Amino acid sequence: METMKYSFGSLIISAMFLAAGCSSVEVQKNDTSELNIVEINPSGRTQATKTVLTGLLRKYDLSPYIFTNRIQIQAQVSPHSHPILTLNTRDAQLPDRLLGQFLHEQIHWFVEARPEQQAKAMDELKKMYPTLPADPSKVAISSESTYLHLIVCYLELQALKQYLGAEKAYQQVKALDLYGWVYETVAKDEFKIAAILAKYDLARVKQLP
Repeated sequence: METMKYSFGSLIISAMFLAAGCSSVEVQKNDTSELNIVEINPSGRTQATKTVLTGLLRKYDLSPYIFTNRIQIQAQVSPHSHPILTLNTRDAQLPDRLLGQFLHEQIHWFVEARPEQQAKAMDELKKMYPTLPADPSKVAISSESTYLHLIVCYLELQALKQYLGAEKAYQQVKALDLYGWVYETVAKDEFKIAAILAKYDLARVKQLP
């Protein structure tokens, strides 16, 4: 496992980690100067992915969407948010897709730090969508995870619209091969889902000025 420091203009990624025992409810907003990006089993692909990610951090102000400072890059794993945010290397040559992957996993930390609001929003989403697709390729690993992903993927779409523009954001989420029904639904029923999330103060992560 290898740790490196990167300079983003006048910003330097420090070697500071969040406390390992920190629970999701204790997560604080952090700026990109505190990010620590670690390669697991370093290779050409992990290095390429790190290079693209650091480029995205230079290009965009992603600080409103950073809720954990610890980032791992690892080949041949599914991206996941907990216990350490882990990105895979499949989007090393697709910066917009890597941006979406990064935002998606960071947004999990935002949502899961608000368990009561999350639970209430999910209850309403279950009433709105009582029947989920039978095709497992179109949904998450469980029904609970699918309803959670309606929240996360909605917020991911909103973030992508900020950074890529609406047209590219919609095109990207509709083309993803994971959670197909979820992304299709958040794009189709965007305003209905926004109304539910707004009731529980989940409709917006802190936006850019």
